[in-house]
Amino acid sequence: MPFVDLPQHVALLSRWTHAGDPAWGVPEQFRVQLNTPYVLGYAVAFVLAPIFGEERALRLVLLAALLGLPAATYLLLRAYRRPPELCLAAFAVVLPWAVYMGFFSFVVGLPIIIVAVALTRNVAIHGRRRDVVALAIVMVLLLAAHAFAFLLGVGAVALAALGSPRRRESLVRVMAALLPGVILTAIWLAMRGPASPPEPRALVFGPPTRRLDVVMAMFGSGNADPRVVLVALAVAIVVIVAVALAYREDRGVDLRTHARHWLRSRGAAVLPFAGAAFACAVVPETAFDVYGLWQRVAPVAFVLGLGLLPWPGGASARRAMAVGLTVVALLATSTALWQILAFADTAAGLDKVVAALPAGRRLYYEAPPNAATGVAGLQVIAFRHMGAYYVAQRGGSLNYDFAQFPFQVVVAVTPGTFREPMGAFDLYLFRASPSCPAPPANRPLGKELASQGGWRAFEVAHDPARPGPTAADLPCN
Repeated sequence: MPFVDLPQHVALLSRWTHAGDPAWGVPEQFRVQLNTPYVLGYAVAFVLAPIFGEERALRLVLLAALLGLPAATYLLLRAYRRPPELCLAAFAVVLPWAVYMGFFSFVVGLPIIIVAVALTRNVAIHGRRRDVVALAIVMVLLLAAHAFAFLLGVGAVALAALGSPRRRESLVRVMAALLPGVILTAIWLAMRGPASPPEPRALVFGPPTRRLDVVMAMFGSGNADPRVVLVALAVAIVVIVAVALAYREDRGVDLRTHARHWLRSRGAAVLPFAGAAFACAVVPETAFDVYGLWQRVAPVAFVLGLGLLPWPGGASARRAMAVGLTVVALLATSTALWQILAFADTAAGLDKVVAALPAGRRLYYEAPPNAATGVAGLQVIAFRHMGAYYVAQRGGSLNYDFAQFPFQVVVAVTPGTFREPMGAFDLYLFRASPSCPAPPANRPLGKELASQGGWRAFEVAHDPARPGPTAADLPCN
């Protein structure tokens, strides 16, 4: 699938598994750091890598996180005593915009947020010590998955405690459960210090109308994507039918009685959902080096809102609605599979080109803008990080490298710039397109090393009399 950042994540894990290996190219330039709140997904993949390899290990962790979202939703619905079949609706948001962009660590944290809210409900109702301990452990795991996910989890958990009948006692227990994670966060911030990332982003909120793109954020790559529209329509149809059936069952019940029943059965779930929905409206789109913040919140709001839906109580009606939700789940996942296969066909050949290149070298990679990906509505360059597969499979270094971010599990010992001039590299790999047909003739590269599909790789000329091309000379520009 066009999981844009996945190659960079594979490269980071590959550097971890090959730490100290001279054949992987200048290992002293990178170091592994485990004291970062982005380590959980990588650590699990690191354990699996000797069996499955780095990329398959990461994909297995990703798959577990994606399937974990409906499973966590089931726990949430049971905790709030809502119809458990509603968890099938969570399959509609298993592949949101954050997944297509490739936010691996955050996606790992998504189901943990929902589990934390479910445990908070158990803490509020039962007040058992084991539930408090379980919530504390889950929140520490959430911090280890992703810092922003932990922040979202803290807010959702606090609002879930506020919505409980015994508010004061619940808040005390929940604050006790949050304390270990908060302490670890403070320690991490103190150890990290005031260092800023090498590519800082300004605080950007974007136009208010941008927040209306919730369909894109929840269901897939973009609002223009027919798959996203289809899944959104299917969800809307099921919700409308459920509301109609629930209304028909409640005919004759006066409004006051109906409101009391609604508050008694679903009122505790209002605050967590309202908080997530409010976050979608107010959090910045970009802050510092973190991109797509409010879009990451949208699927959380969707799942937390499932418990508020009017739902029929009759056995036959519930069975019919469960069938409808199953259709939505199959539609969302099967159409995503179709997109995955379409993108795989577009990206074919890269593995053979990478395998033909010498190991442990410095590689400059470029993809053409607006490259066709086989996925309608995807408004990013899906090939942007595909050059990182060279680092993942052959070692060496890359002109744009996630190891420059100081919070990653593998970091550069001497941070540099993300975009270095091409003349500093030994190899040049690019993705050809109709607007990017061949290397420039005025500053020739060395010999062509490999070519497959749309991928071509060359040596970079280092003749002082005829220096290699700069970024301005590259064909894709």
